[in-house]
Order: sequence, then structure tokens, then C-alpha cells
Amino acid sequence: RRMARDLDIPVTIIGCPTIREPDGLAISSRNVQLSPQDRARAPHLAAALFVAAARIEAGEPVATVLQDAIEASEAGGFEPVEYLELRAESDLAVLDSLDQPARILVAAYLGTTRLIDNVEVRYGRADG
Repeated sequence: RRMARDLDIPVTIIGCPTIREPDGLAISSRNVQLSPQDRARAPHLAAALFVAAARIEAGEPVATVLQDAIEASEAGGFEPVEYLELRAESDLAVLDSLDQPARILVAAYLGTTRLIDNVEVRYGRADG
């Protein structure tokens, strides 16, 4: 929305929640590229993001939580993890603490397939 506004692009951006498979994997055309074994492991990426979001919302240190999420993803077979970062919802700036509405963004390879996902991190939910 901000980019469209900043660049004076006459469009309306309508945000919506990520649509997910019943096991939590974000729906994507790339999912058909996954082998049956990789498809079975794929939901671990979203699970790592949801755990990380809950920990950050609870006030745990962002750097520690993100590193743990990277390690959990790698242990689940995602290599390489291209990025796993906390970003501001307003302008996608990298955040090292939760001081505004944010999202955790990730891109990681499972086999030869690059998967991307993001989850909301709610600001103001806990003391952090």
C-alpha cells in the first residue's frame, strides 16, 4: 500500500490472509514441484514461523527467536534458508525488536523448490 501511495500508482491494494492447506503450508503453485517426501516436510516451515511469532509476541529477544527458527527450519530439511526476518508491516524495514506491527518473512529451499511464507507478529500483545 505504501509503495503504491509513494509512487502515486492509482490502484487499491486489498490485503488478505495467507490461504493455507489444512496442514499449514501456504498454498502456492510451487507446491506441486515438491516430492512426496518434501511435501510431507513442507508444513514445518510455517510451524517454525508461528512458533517464532508467538515467542516474539511474548517478549523474547528477536535475534534469538529468529536464529532458533532458522535452525529448526534447517533441521526440518530446509537448506538453504535464504532469509528469515522480522519486518515492519508499514514499510518492510528490518526490525530487531517488536515496536510496531510486523511480519516474519521467510524464503527457504526444500529440495529444489523455493518456498516463501510470512506470518503476522502482533504488536502490543505482551510486554515486549
